[in-house]
Amino acid sequence: MGIAMSVYIASLSVISLAISLGSRDMVEDILSGLLMLFERQIKVGDIVEIDGCRGQVQEIGIRSTKLLCDGNDVRFLSNSGIRSIVNKSMRVSILTLSVSMVTDQSLEYVEDLPEIRKKENRILGDLTLDGISSVTGGGKSGIRTVGVRFSCRCQERDQKAIQDNISRQIFFLCERENIELR
Repeated sequence: MGIAMSVYIASLSVISLAISLGSRDMVEDILSGLLMLFERQIKVGDIVEIDGCRGQVQEIGIRSTKLLCDGNDVRFLSNSGIRSIVNKSMRVSILTLSVSMVTDQSLEYVEDLPEIRKKENRILGDLTLDGISSVTGGGKSGIRTVGVRFSCRCQERDQKAIQDNISRQIFFLCERENIELR
């Protein structure tokens, strides 16, 4: 062909080097994806936090993982770029909800407010009043702002719906008991 063998070999070497450097990321993605699948770190449907991004796993591919994030955003993460995974679905989660109430009632009255948990069947166990986190005011007027903290155990996928429902119930309860919320 009129091309010196050394030029031909040098050209093939340059092309091979370019292909190997270009495919390095792809090989890393594939190996990382296979390791995630074999180690069963996450599965489709799990709620996870990957490198600060929280969402539901939609797909685990060989090269990338697809998350459905808040706001219905879809995020594609390169498997080789994933450095940390927190799988929120592997264990029961703890939901904590804080509420500030303005009342002239005693602290014992606030602690003994009627039960809310009976109306929320996704709670695992009981909704508990963890305590009074803050109290301001009082004095001669007797009106104080009381910070109350509730918690319960639930599945991670149910947290938002449970929080919304409990907040709604607390609102109606405070309305009935003539307690102002802040």
